Amino acid sequence: QSRVRSILASVVKCVAAQRLLPAANERKFVAATEVLQFDESVREVVRSGSIENLGLLLRLGGQNAGHSMDTSLLRLLHAGAVEFESVFPYAADKSMFLRSIGTGEMAHG
Repeated sequence: QSRVRSILASVVKCVAAQRLLPAANERKFVAATEVLQFDESVREVVRSGSIENLGLLLRLGGQNAGHSMDTSLLRLLHAGAVEFESVFPYAADKSMFLRSIGTGEMAHG
């Protein structure tokens, strides 16, 4: 397993995920995304097998690290593209999500 983690850490450049959500006022879907750019800190986490720390790195890493699904969900919600009921179940950090909604602030990362 450590060899596979080492190989992955050395060859992967970026990981992206998307979730399609119903649009607020139309019969369409909008994509919420999450992107993790592999820098040296991400590579070290992958090599060590501490995968649970990737989310924290994404939230703390700034814009060069990519962005979290929560950030994308909040952006869509603040833009009026989606309804709260459609996105809240997919929020990873529900308390941060609720605080951001209450204050009108955007999450970082």
